[in-house]
Amino acid sequence: MKTKAYIIFSVVLLAGCYDDFTMPHVVSAAPGKNELSVSRDISAVVAFSKTMDTMKTSNEFTLSSSSGAVEGFFSWGNSDTVMSFHPAEPLKRTEKYTIRITGDAEDTEGNDLSDEFISSFYTGGDDVRPEVDSFNPAANSIGNSDDTLVTVIFSEPMDPDTVYDGLTVSPATEGYYEWNSDYTAVVFRPLYGLNYGVTYNATVSTAMKDSAGNSLLEEVSFSFTIGDDFTPPQLTVYQDNSTPLYLDENVQTPGAEKNGSIVIDFSEIVLTDGIADAVGISPAAEFYVTTSTVESGGVNITRAVVNFTENLESEEIYTLRIGSFITDLQQNNLAREYRFVFVTDGPYSLRPFVSKIGDIVTIDSSAWPINDIVILSLAEDFNGNASKLYNNIAIDFSNSIDPLSLDIAVDIVAGDTGSPSVVNIGWPSNPPDARFTRLTFGLYGVSPGKTYSLRLKGGSGGIKDQYGNYMKEDFVQIIKFNQL
Repeated sequence: MKTKAYIIFSVVLLAGCYDDFTMPHVVSAAPGKNELSVSRDISAVVAFSKTMDTMKTSNEFTLSSSSGAVEGFFSWGNSDTVMSFHPAEPLKRTEKYTIRITGDAEDTEGNDLSDEFISSFYTGGDDVRPEVDSFNPAANSIGNSDDTLVTVIFSEPMDPDTVYDGLTVSPATEGYYEWNSDYTAVVFRPLYGLNYGVTYNATVSTAMKDSAGNSLLEEVSFSFTIGDDFTPPQLTVYQDNSTPLYLDENVQTPGAEKNGSIVIDFSEIVLTDGIADAVGISPAAEFYVTTSTVESGGVNITRAVVNFTENLESEEIYTLRIGSFITDLQQNNLAREYRFVFVTDGPYSLRPFVSKIGDIVTIDSSAWPINDIVILSLAEDFNGNASKLYNNIAIDFSNSIDPLSLDIAVDIVAGDTGSPSVVNIGWPSNPPDARFTRLTFGLYGVSPGKTYSLRLKGGSGGIKDQYGNYMKEDFVQIIKFNQL
């Protein structure tokens, strides 16, 4: 009985302490041993014969090359029998890599790996250097627009980070780069556009590299020009009267009117923003500039009109200046500063003046000498005394005079004191609509032996004609009466 009981106990004890002492081994690994041209973004996958202790096994795994161990992370699958190692960055090209799992790797039963596992593979290599297949704009082209983009097409995908040193445009231009989806084409887009009349040079240097790190086979450069108009705009200047008065730089142009606008016709469309600043006139006069696009000779041109806020001075010499910084659409400046000299002495801008003064009866045949002393005689009254009235004076003006502007006075300049006055003025019948060219009047309170000053006021606020032109200055005539 004892024996029988012992045997039963031993069987039960052995059955309760059973363990799997089978050692795990590597079933397969990818990439395979000595595999060539392996992709640089591959993950290493190892399959085991048993369920593994993921922590211990991962710790005993290395993927390395001559540059050192590769960093990455692990994932497990198929009930922890398949381990995948994912490199944090793509592997290097044309490099030998070795997978190593030491014998200290264990399964979940604590059994060590049957043998250390070592397997090597080789990443693929791209030794072909990229080339420029095409570019735009065409080399040495002209007539390109100011929004032209610089485009370069490559023979294979490129490393976009190398474009900043590899693709340059001069003169230096602010802009940014855009790539297509597979990095075989890059576009340089100027931020503010390109400048007309400028020739740009684009250079694609060997600093450009492909995705495998191969530098460009050879440097490529090409030049292109923005615009095709290199001729400065011309201009024609005239006063817009009933018959245009054209101004000539080479001569002083007479016949301008004081109230006429100045028109500047350019030979093409120009940028209008700076025209007002480019125009100046001396002596100074207030003005503003309006611009429009008009058709002339079958082409569109810019027309600028200099509008004066007040009339210019009559019979004045003016200089109109037009600065050279006015440009056309393709940035061609005027060839130089223009200067035009003109005189406001047109038919409606002539100042009136006294053309004749004298006795009413004899003025046409025997006028008094202007600006000289005139000796006159007074008539006798019924008592044989000198009359105080000299009533037959006439003055002729060069233009029709506005009667409301008449300012005439007489003063004694030599002799006893007195109070002479201007009387019997021959006013026109319907002032102010009526005008006169001959003024008749008399002097009262004059005496023999005395000298008088007859003055007609000129200048601003003085006598003016029907067109608003003021007599330039006072007219003064000295008159002396004989003793009886």
